[in-house]
Amino acid sequence: MSKHTKGPWKSVYGYPYGIIVRAGEKVANTALSNKNWEADGKLIAAAPDLLKACELALSMVLASEKEKGGANSLEVALAGCLKSAIAKVGREVCE
Repeated sequence: MSKHTKGPWKSVYGYPYGIIVRAGEKVANTALSNKNWEADGKLIAAAPDLLKACELALSMVLASEKEKGGANSLEVALAGCLKSAIAKVGREVCE
């Protein structure tokens, strides 16, 4: 299991960077020279919540598959996307 700074995170401006913080602690920064720094910061700040949502959604899809004895094509595609996102964080993916 990968370790990361627990959320919630927020994106704030701190020249010369956009800074991602949690309870006053710097988590990451985005370069202000990038025209998308503010949007990038908001996406990075949402990462802990998005990871939790992916893990919960995958649990629901897998439980539904087990209950029904199989999955439809949408569930298979959704499970694949969720597993991919979770694996990119370095978390083990449940089957």
